[in-house]
Amino acid sequence: MPTRTSQFSAYRGLLFPTSPRHRGFVHVLFWTCFILYHLLFFVPAWTQQRPSSELLWAYGLYYARFIPLYYLLVVVYRLGPKPLGSVAWLGATLAVGLVAMHLITTLLYQSYALLWGLENLPPIFESIGQRYLKPWSQRAGGDWLVFIYDLVDFQLLILPIGLHMMKHGLLRELEQIRWQEEKAKTELKALRSLLTPHFIFNIFNATATELDSVSGPGAAYLHQAADLIRFTLYEAEKAFIPLEEEHHLIQQYLELESMRAELRTEIAFTHTGPVQPRHRVPTLLLLTLVENAFKHSVHATYLPSFVDITSRVEKDWLHFTVTNSVPPPDSGPAPAGSGLGLSTIRSTLELKFPGEHQFEISHEEAVFTVHISLPLDRYPTEEIGAEPDNGHA
Repeated sequence: MPTRTSQFSAYRGLLFPTSPRHRGFVHVLFWTCFILYHLLFFVPAWTQQRPSSELLWAYGLYYARFIPLYYLLVVVYRLGPKPLGSVAWLGATLAVGLVAMHLITTLLYQSYALLWGLENLPPIFESIGQRYLKPWSQRAGGDWLVFIYDLVDFQLLILPIGLHMMKHGLLRELEQIRWQEEKAKTELKALRSLLTPHFIFNIFNATATELDSVSGPGAAYLHQAADLIRFTLYEAEKAFIPLEEEHHLIQQYLELESMRAELRTEIAFTHTGPVQPRHRVPTLLLLTLVENAFKHSVHATYLPSFVDITSRVEKDWLHFTVTNSVPPPDSGPAPAGSGLGLSTIRSTLELKFPGEHQFEISHEEAVFTVHISLPLDRYPTEEIGAEPDNGHA
């Protein structure tokens, strides 16, 4: 029995084919059906008098003019600023569409006049065509009502635009189904392994309490580790946390790592730019990226290594870069689960910031760099400030 994930992959492939040849075939098929569908309107009249080839071409071109207009509007929408209010979007789209419709229709009637002559086409073509072809400087009174034709014809785009919006709406639904299924699997996996982390945390917490009066690197390490585990157990359920808090978690993690490998590893963490209270990031996203660097660099070899982390805030955007050394090929086997952390980060960015993020990987001979850019004000804030359940197991 196919799973919901396999069904999602099948539907996604049908709605958004990856092959250029397949995509081209689907588009050509749709617009062919679009033109033929509207030509069916004239079939009853043509049963009495067979249309000429010129008339068929004239009607075909009349409906084919919607093809460049449709793709123009798609490009305008994709280039538009986001987020953009729905009223402003509709107004801008309608204005661009009407102007483009008028220009394309004028070009169409000019083609009619050059190919066959308007007088050789049905009277309706000649009457309307003369209005479109009249120079703007000579138009007066009712001549400007020609824009009503543009507005009326514009409604024929409702079908392709509606199908386009329905397709993307269905894709979002399928994405939600896939996300819910993956979330359910993750929650089940976390539930099965919940006893051990709670047990370890309770031991760390009790030992740290006993060592409150003790100073030294061992006690500091234990306190740092207990605090980090406490966050991952009780506060990581929030979808987003303040950027400043994520920076604090990274700093704690780096202090723990520096105690383990300070003699052979250079660790640097710099963050610049004004961090505002509204700036939030997906919980543990940045920390996962940092942990992945240590896993595949510092802990993969006993040779000298380095991890360099920069976090820059600019105009409500975060630019986060992690650069780490790459161990020689003969330094040992690759860590288990290689690539899983980066795959998770990529999926999270695509789900939470579709079309509004950057994820770049650079792999040189001895240096590995990951750079992400994401907006800091694109998500709800109602979860922030909720009291976590800090009860012990």
